[in-house]
Amino acid sequence: MSGQVVRPDLRSRLWRRARDFVARRLLREANRIWSDEPHEIDRAIEKVEQAWSLTRDPEIAVQLSTMYDQANQNPQALVVLREAFRRNPRHALVRHHAAITLLRHGTAADVRDFFDSVLKVDRNDAFAQFVVSLLDGYDGWVDELVSSIRGQQDGRQPFVISCPVWGQPFADDFVRYSCAALLSPNNLPKLAERCSIHIVIFTTAATESHLRADPLFARLSEYATVGFVRYSDAQVNYRQAMEAHYGHEIVPHSAHSLAYYYERNCKFALMSCAHYVALAAGRTTDALVSCQVADTLLNDGALTFMVDRMAGGAAAVLVNCIQMDGAVLRSVLDDGFRHSDGVIQIPSESCVKILSEHLPPYNLAGAGNLPQIPLRVCWRGFRTKASSDCQWRTVRCPSNLPAEPSHSPSPRRRSGYGGTGAGCEGYSIAHRCAWAAGYRAKNGRKRRRKLPPSSMPSSSRRPASKSGAGPGVHGVCDRRTARLCGGGIPLL
Repeated sequence: MSGQVVRPDLRSRLWRRARDFVARRLLREANRIWSDEPHEIDRAIEKVEQAWSLTRDPEIAVQLSTMYDQANQNPQALVVLREAFRRNPRHALVRHHAAITLLRHGTAADVRDFFDSVLKVDRNDAFAQFVVSLLDGYDGWVDELVSSIRGQQDGRQPFVISCPVWGQPFADDFVRYSCAALLSPNNLPKLAERCSIHIVIFTTAATESHLRADPLFARLSEYATVGFVRYSDAQVNYRQAMEAHYGHEIVPHSAHSLAYYYERNCKFALMSCAHYVALAAGRTTDALVSCQVADTLLNDGALTFMVDRMAGGAAAVLVNCIQMDGAVLRSVLDDGFRHSDGVIQIPSESCVKILSEHLPPYNLAGAGNLPQIPLRVCWRGFRTKASSDCQWRTVRCPSNLPAEPSHSPSPRRRSGYGGTGAGCEGYSIAHRCAWAAGYRAKNGRKRRRKLPPSSMPSSSRRPASKSGAGPGVHGVCDRRTARLCGGGIPLL
């Protein structure tokens, strides 16, 4: 009869009940292991894998991908999320996890294919539109920066500083503190003697005009070629679009809607894109590249320290930072380290004193959470293709928005990690800028120090977890923030 509903037979119903019963048991046991014995996450993963193979439930795919992420098994997460998305292209959490995992670990072709597929399913998807707009601009931005570097070649080593910043309050602090520290005698002035410096600011047209009108910012051009890459107003004003499209989507085990997590990843992507553009241009021109953020302050001599280490054979210099209280640090810097011309000069030894006198307790291991120490990296832009697991996140480092550098599969890790999300809650002093990581140009072999996996927000995080806020994005999200980065000062 036309329109008649065909009910599954008794055998099929019994099979589904048995299957679901077994899957629930597997998930309960996996969650128990994950919560009580996080170092045994591999055993928990095996049980969730069995539940996924039985049901192909999209919620299980989300949980499994999160566990893969914590165990640093990113290729497996991509396989599961690819199948889950094909089966459930409108499932909000599957789409979110697939998008973020691809941005961090997928190839450029896979990233483009995924977001094109999302727009075929939902042409109004706000995050897909946002990412595609960045992908469309990426090649042109790289070419523009490459042309600028080549146009200024004079025999000196090219050195690129890339920094994203937008919005007047953040731009003001960027000039008053970050640019003031760059102008200290042993940073840009000294570095310009041996390097051709290119500073590229990723910002909006309004912020560009605001920066160009600032006399202290204008002094950067005495030592460097200063250029701008413009983000559109729609790109930087992403919150309203994300809230309208995803504000109603509930995320289990979270007080926030899915819009909150997409907003974080929009900021994450804007900042990552600025750094990947610089890295791609650096590879083409054999430049050194320092990926900075607007709340980073360098001590006097930090830039020359980086170049000395790179000239000595290091493939990359990582700077890890300790969070400090913004209001306290601004007062300390203004009263004790600012010259009459506005320049901030912070001697290396003063970093030790500042840290010992003003270290907030939340940086200490006994404060209730693990210390949250962001990393900053200065890369040599080799012509060979870079291969790295360093991504732009707190205690990890960026979203693979344009898929450069490419990412390699990582070995299985026995221990899991909760969220670290240091975010932007204060100034920071770097206590080490001395250890090298990455790869060697001499033979192209990868030599790296493994970093923890990302702490992406997830609906499937184990219930007992009270992890942080996910991937760290620094520089423009809190006016109180900045980071004071010591050039190779071991504050032990």
